[in-house]
Amino acid sequence: MMRILYWIVVIGALLLSGGSAFMFFGETNMDPEAQARADFEAAVAAQRPAAVNGTTADQFRLAETYRTGPEDLRDPGGARYWYRKAAEQGHIAAQFELGMLYARGDGVPQSYHRAAEWLKLAAGLGRHREAQFALGDMYFNGRGVPHDYGAAMSWFRKAAERGHPVAQYVVGTMYAEGWGVETDDLEAYKWLTLAQRAPDAVLAYDPKSDPRERREKLLLRMNRSQIEIARKNTAEWKPTQ
Repeated sequence: MMRILYWIVVIGALLLSGGSAFMFFGETNMDPEAQARADFEAAVAAQRPAAVNGTTADQFRLAETYRTGPEDLRDPGGARYWYRKAAEQGHIAAQFELGMLYARGDGVPQSYHRAAEWLKLAAGLGRHREAQFALGDMYFNGRGVPHDYGAAMSWFRKAAERGHPVAQYVVGTMYAEGWGVETDDLEAYKWLTLAQRAPDAVLAYDPKSDPRERREKLLLRMNRSQIEIARKNTAEWKPTQ
């Protein structure tokens, strides 16, 4: 009985003082912005010691925190520093993110050339499909590397083989148009069909792109035998691991 009275007195005192019983029991009435700030600061404090000790996974995690925190607290320079620490030790995702920082000029001087250097590391031995796609895009447009449809197709196809839907759309288009490769309607059909599994991703990349519409145009110049073979090839396709 005495214990019950004790809690009644405590909660009553909190309410009379303008406090909250929920705060007392571990909840907070902090506004979302303040809570986000507190969470960010807590994350940095928790992750920094491990990052300083040289663990690449923790260096990458801290870089991600600096890059994606609340807008007024983001630290692109801090993100670049910790991405680079991890990237120099072979962390593939850090190599990709560092390359993209240079491509965007986010916290570093914008440089497609430097971006390509880091993306090649992630895309090559790292086999990072987003890095492979980004490199393909750079060769396709001649940003930081020579304008080269053949090299663009090589990198786009690596990403497409690993299941990247936008790369599949681009590869299909390049086969249909003969950009960097000989025209191949069967290959074009296969890749455009695979890209249809994620049409929203393709549209986000280019609002004018539509895998279904492009494939329908392709079908107009294919005979029945070609279509049957192309469908069989598509059904048998498996992504590269």
